[in-house]
Amino acid sequence: MKPLKGHTDSVWSVGFSPDGTHIISGSDDNTIRMWDARTGEEVMEPLKGHTHSVLSVGFSPDGTHIISGSYDNRIRMWDARTGEEVMKPLKGHTNLVLSVGFSPDGTRIISGSSDNTIRMWHVRTGEEVMKPLKGHTDLVRSVGFSPDGTRIISGSDDNTIQMWNVRVPCSTEEGWVNGPDGELIFWVLPEWRTFLQWSPCILLIGQARVICNLRDYVHGREWIKCCSTL
Repeated sequence: MKPLKGHTDSVWSVGFSPDGTHIISGSDDNTIRMWDARTGEEVMEPLKGHTHSVLSVGFSPDGTHIISGSYDNRIRMWDARTGEEVMKPLKGHTNLVLSVGFSPDGTRIISGSSDNTIRMWHVRTGEEVMKPLKGHTDLVRSVGFSPDGTRIISGSDDNTIQMWNVRVPCSTEEGWVNGPDGELIFWVLPEWRTFLQWSPCILLIGQARVICNLRDYVHGREWIKCCSTL
């Protein structure tokens, strides 16, 4: 088809709807536009609300909503059929929102920012569902969920890629630290659990490689025997 023309400034981000029938785009002209993927015609009025460049756009897995991140530090969600905003802007990042996306089940939103953090939000309430993920030492350019929704991957100007576990690693009721596949690793004594600080980052690519083979350590149910001798 012919080039899609309508934006009046640089286009930062584009994407297809899940069924492939529509295209969305975000631009330095502060708008989001939606196009018919077959004809190239715009299918609704430009979505306006951001006060600065729209740096990232994406569809929800069911195609009913659009998410956008902006130079104005805000995240907005739109009804893909009407173009209306469906909640208040998500506020939390202190710098540009460079990347946004939905979880595979459509219940959560993630965002990466120039404030070097990744945040996760609940789609229905707009509330953050965990503390900001901190580990990158420079702006976070790209974020995405694993297909099963249990991990987040992020890329940064610090030349690294990091992977984060978004499942709770320890049951406060039973005290077990679980591995990535749910296996029992260590049981933590009740009096020690309040001092634990969990790092959700489970993989770092780019600066150093550290390999820890748990087969070299006592773990699982055998670990309790070690604890009982302390």
